Amino acid sequence: MRIREGTEEDIEPCIQLGSAMHQESEYANLIFDNDICREYGRRLIKSNNACFFVAEEDGEIIGLVTGRVAPYMFGPEALSKEELLFVCPDKRKSSTGYRLMKTWLVWSREMGVSEAVFGSTAKHRDGFDAVTRRLGMLPVGRVYKKRFGFGV
Repeated sequence: MRIREGTEEDIEPCIQLGSAMHQESEYANLIFDNDICREYGRRLIKSNNACFFVAEEDGEIIGLVTGRVAPYMFGPEALSKEELLFVCPDKRKSSTGYRLMKTWLVWSREMGVSEAVFGSTAKHRDGFDAVTRRLGMLPVGRVYKKRFGFGV
């Protein structure tokens, strides 16, 4: 298994992974649109402030992580925000998720940010806290949301 930067050719297989991720996330009630996902992938590839990494095994993409750098609204520093992390269910007991997260953290540090922020919207987070702590990340705050009934 290797981690590498995502390419235009990786977008379609990642859309399939994204669909699976969507179904098991807190966003499953919302519409999943392949065209919007395709454009999102293209924007990531073209951006100087975003990343798109894939985990590949035997020529098949088994996971991905994306993120971007954003300035703080109150000062000159910036932070890195993870946007997507997904690992195929049959690979979750492997080191794939850890290695994708570590790659994103290395990229974040290289981008010169003050801190990296990682969130999880998965309904099943078995082992997630242990992996984030192993990477030196600590839980801070909580996420709250209110649904307004839009979507599916």
